[in-house]
Amino acid sequence: NTDQIELMKKPEAQVALLNIAERVGNAAIIHKTIVNEMAKNRETTETFGMKALFVALEENEILAESVVTSFETEDFDKSKVKATLCQILNEAYEVGTNLPQEIVIKEK
Repeated sequence: NTDQIELMKKPEAQVALLNIAERVGNAAIIHKTIVNEMAKNRETTETFGMKALFVALEENEILAESVVTSFETEDFDKSKVKATLCQILNEAYEVGTNLPQEIVIKEK
């Protein structure tokens, strides 16, 4: 359903998925993966939570049912969502500015 897909792209949903992934998986590895993926423009604010959950699932081979029961009310708190999103974007920016830059030389 298109409405459900659009709902999942919202920052609130992505941060909630990130919170669950960090709760059930290795938070440090998941966080680092997401920051690096965003720095390289491989993930966006519409997809990073899903990527985090995939990393947690691969890492722990946890059952999908345990993910559903891991949601907490605070996962959807708007101020915490904004703070988490800002932190990830700032870290991704820092990582991105430290990556080697590709230089393109155009011939005339």
